[in-house]
Amino acid sequence: MLYETHSSKKRSSSSEQARQNRNPKAPRKRGRSHVGRPQRHEVSAGGIIYRKRNGAVEIFFIKDSYQRWSFPKGHQELGETLAETAIREIREETGLTGLKYVAPLGKTSFRFRREVGMIHKSVHYFLFEAAADAKERFRTRAEVGEGHELIQEGKWVPMRQAFSTSSYKNSDHLLASAFRIIGGNRPQPMPSESKVATPAQGIGAKKRFRRRRRWKPRTGGAMAPPGVL
Repeated sequence: MLYETHSSKKRSSSSEQARQNRNPKAPRKRGRSHVGRPQRHEVSAGGIIYRKRNGAVEIFFIKDSYQRWSFPKGHQELGETLAETAIREIREETGLTGLKYVAPLGKTSFRFRREVGMIHKSVHYFLFEAAADAKERFRTRAEVGEGHELIQEGKWVPMRQAFSTSSYKNSDHLLASAFRIIGGNRPQPMPSESKVATPAQGIGAKKRFRRRRRWKPRTGGAMAPPGVL
């Protein structure tokens, strides 16, 4: 028969206390935490431009600073509507003027990192029609100035080649919307002036956001939907 002694009780309580004082295993973190990281929300606008020439529809592309084919866009300035931003940026980056506003197309959202922290960017796109004889003109570095993106190359592409030309997958839904509108020829009214940028919406405004997929370049060209000429 075993008897419990005072010393055994002491050893047992000491062991129990030691177990309680141990550091519990830290819970495993899931996903990426953005706590404590500065976050900014940037708003930009741009446009998909098309023209009808010799009975065919052509889409205009620019080659961005990453040497990828995309559409003209830029930051929204205070006092501008998103459509006004798109028109100004198209004029500054391509020299195209006299555009006819057709309809909004939607937006893309993506994240990237800078020295200030994580940036969440939303780019709103609109559809514009250019004249059949529209001619692009790109500005020089002296005209653009230092610290601004310099666009020096662009091209008109047959509508059926637009999907395979675009370098960014997240532009596919914009092109699809543009194709539907061009095919149906359904111009829409200009967006309301209520969407003018305010300081709270402008560049540098902090905003919480949900996790989104990163902006990735296209790895393989997709064909245009059936019926697109």
